[in-house]
Amino acid sequence: MINQSKTHTFATLLSFSLLVVVTSTFAGEASICKHFNGASATFSHSTDVPFNNSLYYGEACAFKFNIHATVYDSPVHVGPASPVLTERKKVSKTGRLEFGIYLQSQPGTVRNLLKLDKKATNITDEMKSAIFRRQVSWHKETYGFVPATCAYQAGTGMYDYMVFNYMLAGRSASPRGVYDYGYENLQAYAKHFKISSRAGDPGPTSGLKYTSMLLQTAIDQSGWYRDFIHWHTSPVNSELPTVHDFFQSVRDTIDKKGKQVACIGDGEAIQHKFLRDIAKVALSDDGKKLTVTYQVSDWMLKEWNPGFRPADSFRIPLFVKVNTRGTGLSGSDLKANGATVLRKVEKDVFILAVPFEGKSETVVVTLSASETSNYPNFDLPNITNISNSDGKWEVSTDQKTNLVVFSVPNNAGKTLATIKVKNATIHVGSPLRFNTMTNIHRFSLTDETTHDYYVGIITHQRQSILEKLVLKSSAH
Repeated sequence: MINQSKTHTFATLLSFSLLVVVTSTFAGEASICKHFNGASATFSHSTDVPFNNSLYYGEACAFKFNIHATVYDSPVHVGPASPVLTERKKVSKTGRLEFGIYLQSQPGTVRNLLKLDKKATNITDEMKSAIFRRQVSWHKETYGFVPATCAYQAGTGMYDYMVFNYMLAGRSASPRGVYDYGYENLQAYAKHFKISSRAGDPGPTSGLKYTSMLLQTAIDQSGWYRDFIHWHTSPVNSELPTVHDFFQSVRDTIDKKGKQVACIGDGEAIQHKFLRDIAKVALSDDGKKLTVTYQVSDWMLKEWNPGFRPADSFRIPLFVKVNTRGTGLSGSDLKANGATVLRKVEKDVFILAVPFEGKSETVVVTLSASETSNYPNFDLPNITNISNSDGKWEVSTDQKTNLVVFSVPNNAGKTLATIKVKNATIHVGSPLRFNTMTNIHRFSLTDETTHDYYVGIITHQRQSILEKLVLKSSAH
């Protein structure tokens, strides 16, 4: 039984130290990146539960505007209104959407899940813990990992004091116009992190004028903007934006600001905050190498409940910014042993991804000069050729990609940009999906006279585009 008195305090939490020790011959510096992959700001967006009428629509919009969105899922949603579980798993594997837990926390749902008498009114801590364990275990079995974040059913935070026994944080559904991403308030984040806006719902934080203004401010202040829309009922009325229009506004605002913004999932934003906030960086000189050392205390490694550790929620590396200016490596490209040099920001400035394995270990990273600038490719992919021979389509891309084919009925001139999700109508059909990274994808289609098709491609670095499926020559 887990009760409030037995949950771990943040005095215990903050006893965890993640120590990064940097030693080298240079007079430069190393620091933990405030944002994922050294970005200037962070944007995340989420929806609750996957429905047939909107999951593929939302995914197609995310492809088009290169946004990584979060879908909070639940073992309860297995009926005809939702895509079958095997399809949701394929969506997760494609890489455009992140899946978290939609925590069933309403008393009626809890009674049903635990097969309790419908007249039972007292939901004990033991019952809550049982629900938590069941749903997190389901997510791990289904998607292959322990989620970092959950969303409370109907915004009910009756579990918030025990969240950290199983994952890192819970998402509140109440918009507050916030964009904080500072170095404090881990305790508040672990219970529930507030969202910035609900762009698709009536209220003071909706509408493109407000959300664009708030996003611009968040970028200027190096903050984290997080939005929430119910995809399956969006837009609620004609005054509010569709998911497509909101994503387009987000992308236009980011492009206008001209700064790198990490468009990542809620879970990744929370993981990065925790790793960043409990990390320390020290710079010393041994004349030879850069050394990164993890020191993890007992709370991170032991099980707080059978089968669950806080460390299990981490699936991202620690991002370190390294400046080699004024050193023997100044002016050189870099290669690393024990980590990945993600990118070169400018001359002598690099972003390093140091793996965090969720265990007590020492990782030694050696940086040396490289004769080539062989870094991961963060460019958007391109479709170089689309051909059709005897009804068989072939799509070629300039980078290795996963590919998804989305279908949209072409009646009344309907396009992805004009879809309004208001009822159970499936506006974007169940797509063909190819989750093997390659440069050439081949497939056949049906209903080509009644449907338009869109092709979404995504790279290993999760850069994506969406194009209408029409013949296209590499000469163009």
